[in-house]
Amino acid sequence: MKRIYLGIPVLVYFISRLFYLRAYPVYYDSFEYTDFTQKVTLSNFRQVLLSTHQPIHTFYLLSILWIKQLLNISPELILVLISFLSGLGIVIIFYLWISRADNRKTGFRALLYLLAFPYFFVVTTNIFYESALLFFQLFALYLLWRGARMKKIALIILSATAFFCATSIFIGTLILFPLIIYMFHPLKNKKNIRYLLIFSLIFIFLLFFSDLMILGNLNNLVNKYLSHASDFTSKEGGWFLFVLRAVRNIFIQAAANLSVSGALIFSGALIYNFRKNKKIRPAVYILAVILVILMQYWHAGLYGRLAFFIVLPAAYLLAKTFKSLLNTLLIVLLISATTFHYIRAAGNKPPIYKYADTVNNYQPDQELAVVTSDYNRFLYERESRPLFVIRDRPGIYEDLRVFIDNNLNKNYRVLIDLPAISYPYLQFDGDFYHVLPSNKTISEGMQAILQNYQLEDVVVLEKQAVVFYVISKNRKRNELFLLKQPVNKSYYFPERNAFYYDPVIFIINSLRRLIDFNKFGR
Repeated sequence: MKRIYLGIPVLVYFISRLFYLRAYPVYYDSFEYTDFTQKVTLSNFRQVLLSTHQPIHTFYLLSILWIKQLLNISPELILVLISFLSGLGIVIIFYLWISRADNRKTGFRALLYLLAFPYFFVVTTNIFYESALLFFQLFALYLLWRGARMKKIALIILSATAFFCATSIFIGTLILFPLIIYMFHPLKNKKNIRYLLIFSLIFIFLLFFSDLMILGNLNNLVNKYLSHASDFTSKEGGWFLFVLRAVRNIFIQAAANLSVSGALIFSGALIYNFRKNKKIRPAVYILAVILVILMQYWHAGLYGRLAFFIVLPAAYLLAKTFKSLLNTLLIVLLISATTFHYIRAAGNKPPIYKYADTVNNYQPDQELAVVTSDYNRFLYERESRPLFVIRDRPGIYEDLRVFIDNNLNKNYRVLIDLPAISYPYLQFDGDFYHVLPSNKTISEGMQAILQNYQLEDVVVLEKQAVVFYVISKNRKRNELFLLKQPVNKSYYFPERNAFYYDPVIFIINSLRRLIDFNKFGR
């Protein structure tokens, strides 16, 4: 009976993940990890590492090199196996910790919630470093808890080593250090202070000297730790807008990780337990500060994954709050509506592949030039045709006009895809639109440029959400209308919203369809 509590979740993990492993890049950074794995060797590791835009993930990339030396398998398979096996390790360690700190039934329920969360499915079946990151973070905290409780130096040393691995994978792990200090509470105890010093010295020694040895010099080491210091939530527009953006990020990223329904239920459980149990308040404060800060850092590719750590306290708190198996299964079902949406999408390649295939098969005897967005560029870049990428930088639209005119003058057929037209709105983040909401579908800069040309929509694959336009010199007066209407109306694909099937969102959308709000006036 005891084995069932872990055996069933492990079986569910295998069944729900093994058949949906995606041994190809889907999300933004995964294309670079794939290129890194293809290029890296023992002799060029430092050179290839420093050429990436993410040398901050040192231990993750080093692990890739080690596995590549051991196994004669494809780079993509190496990367997705790291995600899958790390996820399995998370399931096992999470259960062991809760079963020892609480009881097996609570551990079993917590695993059911963990397995249901949408981002836990995505991260463990795609090319991401977050699965390995969470494994080492959890392993470090578990060993530390055991070591502090059993007064065993060996476990403290192992914990410091695991924490070093986690920090070397992602430097944001350093923000967990207040939680480390809290786990040594009370600090009045001299043994606890001694253990904390041992932990800190070993961790700092391993981190500093490994980075110095791998990166080669102090300048590269400093650049590693400062390279993303400015990626914090923008203060543009003043403090009021900054606070609004910060609050928005908290709600959106919690919903992305846990589903909308899961985030709402977790919020209710958190408030209930916070008011009822004063003992948990210090831990809640510490975790809240950690997660809120992590949620303020911008990153491309599966937005909200920097706060992926939230799945652990959320799963545990839900398991502690809802002890009935019936209630647990009901909540898991509500959460799983979003996860099943991801599972269903995982059966096909995402729109970025459909766009690339469409261009490659479009009039093969015609010279093509392509305009796309930063999110949609990766597969186009593998071809030799002229490519213009829309991204956030000054003068981008003036340069776009020069690109279009130059290629039209060469008698090239100029194609512009829908992500380029709508950038920075309605961008595909993997299988679905970016989770940050927007009321706009085209920027003023793009609109000003495109109204100087004639646009003809030549490819519409609605099931794949693929739309292209051909740009030509002749401008008609109705072309601006043509641009606005399909982009705003016909070519928005609501099923490409990650929250589309979430019960809360489904009810809201159903009410919108039933009630004509225009009757109430403005």
